[in-house]
Amino acid sequence: MLRTLLKGLVILWWQKYWLLGTVALVLGGAGAYHLLSSPVYESEAVINTGLPPGVSDYADETEAIIERFRVAEGLEDESALLALETDSDRVHLRVQGESAEAAELLAEDLSRGLLSEFRSHHHGQRSRLEDALEGLDSRISDLRGTLRRLSADRPEEVDNLYLATRALVEDSGQERLERLEAERADLANQLERLEQPGPGMLRQAELPDGPSRPDYGTLWKVAGVLAALLGLLSIILAQQRQDRRRRQG
Repeated sequence: MLRTLLKGLVILWWQKYWLLGTVALVLGGAGAYHLLSSPVYESEAVINTGLPPGVSDYADETEAIIERFRVAEGLEDESALLALETDSDRVHLRVQGESAEAAELLAEDLSRGLLSEFRSHHHGQRSRLEDALEGLDSRISDLRGTLRRLSADRPEEVDNLYLATRALVEDSGQERLERLEAERADLANQLERLEQPGPGMLRQAELPDGPSRPDYGTLWKVAGVLAALLGLLSIILAQQRQDRRRRQG
């Protein structure tokens, strides 16, 4: 085994120029790509929509708000916008730029604009629920007053038909009151869920630590491995060629 190893080292020494040339060629190509390629930086922000499922048609409303925002900002064909995706009650916004500062500023600007859209929609939903709750409170109050007056109206001389009619009206009014109170409780629950936590920025856009692509670390690792493999292959081929010449000579 030692003899084979020594023979391999001798061959490596004889063919060192093939090895060095191949390694220089591969690493030179990687270096040229490194210098000529334009780095791309990415920045991401995460927004809480404030639209909890059950209070609203979350998926449809969220998509509608995002689509309106895209159109308003002219982002339909914007290559800098990489992703604008929903996840539960969150929206992930990811952008790219030619510099770290440009990516951060764009992500910050777009995330603030989108957050403003969700806050506006949230305010409209809250106003709608508050108005509906106020209307129910008024209807419940009127119905309770009617039932109290009906219950207090007890004339001394009434026939059975009047008593039966009044009892029917009271029962019907009581059932309606229970339905209205159940509807009010549901609206109050929706309003409470809508208020917690409400739209907000879960993750601010940050300055990227480095380019997202090309991945220069991976580039040089791959180039190093490739240079070593091709260098060894070039040594083997060169040695085989030299051996053939010797046998032919």
